Amino acid sequence: LCHFVDRGQPSAVRVLTDHSSLVDAWRRGYSPSAQRNGVVARIKRRFPLLSLEVVHVAGTANIADGLSRGR
Repeated sequence: LCHFVDRGQPSAVRVLTDHSSLVDAWRRGYSPSAQRNGVVARIKRRFPLLSLEVVHVAGTANIADGLSRGR
């Protein structure tokens, strides 16, 4: 986000991930995980004009899944 999004301009980003707890944390605005809470809070604070949609994609349907696991 820091590299691709101008914080001073309204923008929309869709993130596709197989990390279901991140999807839930973003949707609710908080997580039982302090680390995820920190990530969500920092994104919202640093990018107030950003419309971010976090969407779950099953690992088997995620073309980057093998790469992320070193395959």
